[in-house]
Amino acid sequence: MASTISDLSAVWLRVDDDCGFDVAWVTDRFEGGVELTRANPPEGAEGVLNVSDEVFDVLKPVTSDPKIAFADLIDLPQTNTAALLHNLRLRYNEDEIFTAIGDQCLVTVNPYKPLEMCQSEHLSALAHEPDVSALPPHLFKIAHSAYTRMLRSASAGAQSILISGESGAGKTEAMK
Repeated sequence: MASTISDLSAVWLRVDDDCGFDVAWVTDRFEGGVELTRANPPEGAEGVLNVSDEVFDVLKPVTSDPKIAFADLIDLPQTNTAALLHNLRLRYNEDEIFTAIGDQCLVTVNPYKPLEMCQSEHLSALAHEPDVSALPPHLFKIAHSAYTRMLRSASAGAQSILISGESGAGKTEAMK
């Protein structure tokens, strides 16, 4: 079923710049198409775009406030590639580089700069936290949880932790 301007005010728009996807607001409807205004156009890029009705009809609607970031991707009201990447971008822009997927998986976006949350003093403070499960997403929280489960189920056999990422993504630092 085709979307109409009355039931859809914002969509996830695939863009050919560093954003990958951006929120685009419907600003006008004309014969054969829709005018969209990007929420975050890069400097020097066109912020207003016209797309055909056929292109517009396959765009996914933005169903929640695109200014709200979620610490756990399970809490995302909308699950699609654009919403997930947008959430990671919002958190990254606030130096929140760790985003949980439930209680046993973590997405980390390398900040390529030192952050206080990754310094040894901060990690020492986390080690003394009485309720680690109440901490925000962090490598320490995942490691503590894995270690605790490993101790409880030592008789269960082999244990493993997967750290994956591209070259230079920070896997070695994460392991430390």
